[in-house]
Amino acid sequence: MVSMSRAAVPSSLHVPELQVVVLDREGVEQMFAEIAFETTVLAVLVKSAETERDQSHSPSLGAARQALLAGGASGVQVRYEHGGEEWWATFMTSKDAFRFVRVRRSGASGGPAGTPKSPDRRR
Repeated sequence: MVSMSRAAVPSSLHVPELQVVVLDREGVEQMFAEIAFETTVLAVLVKSAETERDQSHSPSLGAARQALLAGGASGVQVRYEHGGEEWWATFMTSKDAFRFVRVRRSGASGGPAGTPKSPDRRR
């Protein structure tokens, strides 16, 4: 891991918790492993390096990881449940590293009112 920041949010607003981290290849591998073994994956979305996001199917977590690390994807979003909460993790390629953004979807799993549920939620 290279750096980490947390967005400051006024307590009167119902804004999802957000974390941003810059990862090296090893950090990306570790995050994918943690998601694979410690969560329930709801959806995987891949944005190809050459085209818009492929909406025709949801690839496996392993296929998305491989595409990201091989340069065939410019971004991957994984929607998952952990600890009774829904999270969206987005990996984006950058020059010499990967940007990782994770947001807790509070209203999707019984959090504060006003945060919409994910329309893609799979059970």
